[in-house]
Amino acid sequence: MKKRPAVWYVGNAFLAVGASIALYALVRIYLLYRDLPPGTCPFDANRPLLYVALGFVVVSFILSFFEKKPKSDAP
Repeated sequence: MKKRPAVWYVGNAFLAVGASIALYALVRIYLLYRDLPPGTCPFDANRPLLYVALGFVVVSFILSFFEKKPKSDAP
């Protein structure tokens, strides 16, 4: 079994948390949208959640640059 660096685990954890928060926010937006009158925006109430989710995903993307890539044996 290949040992992975700690950055890989932390990056994947940030990605999972970000995706979970985004999914939760989108479900809340859908449920809120059903009960709102026409012309109102359900995204305004959930904007902080979406920003937090985006922040987690961006941190995961940045951490992916710090992972060591395996050396290739091919010339």
